[in-house]
Amino acid sequence: MKRIIIIDDETDLFPVIKIKFKKEINKEELKINFFDRALDALAFIKENPEIKIDLILSEITMPDYSGLTLFEEIKTINPDQQIYLCSAENEIVEAKWVLGDRPDGFITKPIDFGYLSEIFLGRLF
Repeated sequence: MKRIIIIDDETDLFPVIKIKFKKEINKEELKINFFDRALDALAFIKENPEIKIDLILSEITMPDYSGLTLFEEIKTINPDQQIYLCSAENEIVEAKWVLGDRPDGFITKPIDFGYLSEIFLGRLF
């Protein structure tokens, strides 16, 4: 089972992701934890070091904590953690400038679910 954490203050995306990946979730191929606050996700990661997280997908711009700062925090906990950052195109360009090639990838909004499926499961819908 792949475990994924998604962090986004715009929670309207969460039910859509649950629907798109319903079959994989029901077959226990995929476990997704959703967080609408970066600090809650960071606390979960710190409090559960025994849980292997395959991928973290985090929005860049959030009211409680920047996704860029969250990225740095997570990399201090686990330098090998796979992390994708997500946001509008202009914020992605800025993040690439700030972080260089360190994140595993970037996803622009609106979300391309075929690409998301490829990232989550290694295959397209």
